Amino acid sequence: MHNECGAFGMSNANKLATLQHELEQLRKENAHLRTELDNLRKKQSPTSLNTLTQFQDLLRSLPVLFFVCDPQCRCLLWNEACHELLGWTEEELKSHPKPLTLLYPDIMDYQAVQMRLEQAERRFYRCLVRSQSGAYRLQKWAYCRLPDGNILGIGYDIAEMDRPATDIVAADLEETRVQLLQQLIGDITHDLKTPLSIINTKVFLLEREPDASRRQIHATAIIEQVRRLTELIDNMMEMVRLDSQTNLKLERCNVHTLLLEIDEGLRNMAEEKRVGINLELNADNPYVRADPKELHRAFMNLIRNAISYTPENGSITVRTRSVNAHLVIMVEDTGIGISEDDIPHIFTRFFRADTARSSYTGGSGLGLSIVKRIIDMHHGEIDVQSAVGIGTTFTIKLASVYRHANAAD
Repeated sequence: MHNECGAFGMSNANKLATLQHELEQLRKENAHLRTELDNLRKKQSPTSLNTLTQFQDLLRSLPVLFFVCDPQCRCLLWNEACHELLGWTEEELKSHPKPLTLLYPDIMDYQAVQMRLEQAERRFYRCLVRSQSGAYRLQKWAYCRLPDGNILGIGYDIAEMDRPATDIVAADLEETRVQLLQQLIGDITHDLKTPLSIINTKVFLLEREPDASRRQIHATAIIEQVRRLTELIDNMMEMVRLDSQTNLKLERCNVHTLLLEIDEGLRNMAEEKRVGINLELNADNPYVRADPKELHRAFMNLIRNAISYTPENGSITVRTRSVNAHLVIMVEDTGIGISEDDIPHIFTRFFRADTARSSYTGGSGLGLSIVKRIIDMHHGEIDVQSAVGIGTTFTIKLASVYRHANAAD
């Protein structure tokens, strides 16, 4: 193995440098072309739009492996070199709601690649990619985030592997795990530091304050920070549990029943903030095959999040509708909104949009990560649209099942 790596090292050093240079050039060209496209669309120039189409065709014909995906990791472009080597066509990946699961069926590989896509570091990583035939190929990929939030990937092939787990990628996988752990420790330290600092200050003042009413103010502040710490720890434990969970207790589940239960459970919280919750449950078929406890937790987190970020006298509307063979659930609020720059990152663990949004609630930064993890486990889709000062709409799509289907089907 060491001899193979040594022989490979020098012969591909120049190739690696060349590909890194090409990646940077393509990123710049894409940004420039997007600006031109915006201008050209305003001018409605057929000739110029033809030029853009030709450029996209050029990308598809590049001899290196090349793809573009959106922030939700849905395929936008998959070039011919990828198709020839791995077998998957661009149409197949575009039509699949979770194309990464085709390429990385192992859960650890899938999570590692997701993390690298989120970080979009311009560094080549070794990974095992499954071809359409079921064979695994050892490849190197690097990613960068484009100005529109989409992710560009460029890579090259090393060799076909006989089995999905090999020593040659063990070091890279271990490095990814270490990075995840380091990031987790850093995020936890940051999130614990603020409430602990406030508690420490309030305890100091409480011990020295003679006035009973002011002592009560300090005591109330301490209780609130303890609540924040408890929520943070509970959410971290929940995230760990979901990461380690491989099997769901699936059964036929009425989503309307879950939403009515959640509405009842969150009614007091909404009334305290003077936020109205409206249910418009219009789906013809509200049944899905799901783990009801996990799905309940996802919807609860999502609606609680909407309440937290909606100012007094605002409103939240929960809608359902049936679209083809899917149940669509929309949670729309009139809250403070999310900036366009922050939207691609809102499902990232411990991420809390801009300063105004994070200080508005002091949340744990894990609520939406938990929601997305649960929806992903159910092979569903979640999307978000938002405008600062107007509000946010989360849309979830789950596969429907027949009303009278057996739970074991």
